[in-house]
Amino acid sequence: MKWLLFIFLLMVAVPGFASVNVDALLKTNRNVEWLDKEIEKINLNLQGKHSFSTRRALEKQMDELKGRRKKVFLQFLEESSGVDIEALSEGKPDKKEKLLDEVQDILLPLLESIKRLSAKPRQLEKIKNDISKLHELINNRKKAKESLLNIQHDEQFISTLPLINQGIDELENEIIKLEIELDGKTRLIKKEEAGKTSFITRLRAFISDFVKTKGKNLFFSLTTLVLLYWVLLVSRNQVFKFQIFTGKLEFIRKTLMTLYSSISLTIAFMGAILVLYVLNDWLLLTLIVVILIGVLWSLKQYLPRYIGEARLILNIGPVKEGELIIWEGVPYLVKSLGFSATLCNPLLSGGMLRIPVQEFFSKQSRKISGNEALFPTQKDDWIRFDDGSIGQVKEQTPEVVSVLKMGGGIKTYNTKDFFGMGLENITKGFVISEVLGLDYSIQAEVLNQVVPVFFKKMKEYLYQESYIRDFALNFNCEFHSAGGSSLNLVVFLECGGELCKYYYKIKRDIQRNFVRIANEENLTIPFEQMTIHQG
Repeated sequence: MKWLLFIFLLMVAVPGFASVNVDALLKTNRNVEWLDKEIEKINLNLQGKHSFSTRRALEKQMDELKGRRKKVFLQFLEESSGVDIEALSEGKPDKKEKLLDEVQDILLPLLESIKRLSAKPRQLEKIKNDISKLHELINNRKKAKESLLNIQHDEQFISTLPLINQGIDELENEIIKLEIELDGKTRLIKKEEAGKTSFITRLRAFISDFVKTKGKNLFFSLTTLVLLYWVLLVSRNQVFKFQIFTGKLEFIRKTLMTLYSSISLTIAFMGAILVLYVLNDWLLLTLIVVILIGVLWSLKQYLPRYIGEARLILNIGPVKEGELIIWEGVPYLVKSLGFSATLCNPLLSGGMLRIPVQEFFSKQSRKISGNEALFPTQKDDWIRFDDGSIGQVKEQTPEVVSVLKMGGGIKTYNTKDFFGMGLENITKGFVISEVLGLDYSIQAEVLNQVVPVFFKKMKEYLYQESYIRDFALNFNCEFHSAGGSSLNLVVFLECGGELCKYYYKIKRDIQRNFVRIANEENLTIPFEQMTIHQG
């Protein structure tokens, strides 16, 4: 009964004792004793004379046994104390950590330079973490030592007493070492915090160091890049100015120029990298390589777009230089194709447009015919609308067209809508036709007598005006039709463009002279009649 009470009190008083397996401890103790005997045998064997290869084999066997003995002893401490001593030890890195280490080795120059600016804060943080971990290790070892002291005098573990005493001594030594390390870390963090500098000061020092070292190397590298590319571009202009790239070879000229430019840029870029290699600046070299990898990776998803742009730039896509394209409802000439396309319409003010080349993926150009105009009008041209009114173009741009209506104000049209209206440009000439009616009482004489009289007198009266006499191209007067209430004559006057501003005056002169001739010849001008049928 007393023995059961002792076991109960021991389970309550000793942390982790309830989980102690006596049979497992005895088995572990026997393994340690056997390993000690084997180590002793090899140690005695090594004291004799042996060949070099035999001695090496015995030493290797000795190291293996000592390693096994250390693992078994650690297992004994954990089983006897109920404390996971190895949990706080540094474990082996897994595959992910190894891969991360390899990546860090590759990017080490870049990472070291970037981390230099925050070295002090990170160092203080590391010391604080180390202090926290040391506290945990000390508490862990003290807990294990306390557990071993509690079972040291238990009769169940009398056979393992030497191993328990050894464990207590080793834990005590390790606690002392950890406390010494903890004291050193504590004093170090106090010293670092006392001499701590501001972030601005460290940033200023970093920039100053960069300008003196990396900045100089970067300047040499960029200078090499610019000079090499400039020299190669000058050479390109000299090569492609020869006449061999005209005629049938004109279509490959731009392709070869683009290829030459790409090779030139690559050579200049490699030259800049070579300068950094010669200067042994692995930081900037690594940074450039990382940027290059990033650019190449970004090309993966944009590759179809870049291929389309390349076809347009090389002048082998659906839109070609020198051809006509409709852009926002207005025709333009494709003047050049590059990363941005230049569209030109010389008939529009400000008719030079620069458009990103990717906007032309869904467009199609065509060859322009010899006499095809890029716009129906020019500035100051006269136009005649469908309702018979006329106006003069005062301004036309890619966005709007302003027209001064004769007898009215200025009207503004959207350029796309204006282009699609199908207006008549009368600047170079036009025809005025006026239909005039006479009474049916002259039906018998109208063809042989009346029409010739009107032709002679109308031309005579009209040509008395100097502006008509100077710029009228042709005149005619003839029978037009038999209307519902009159016999109709028509007067045609073909005018030069100089008469545009007299357009309405000429129409009034024709009407006025018609009435004058009718009065002279005692002819009746009927009024329009409406016939009403009564059912």
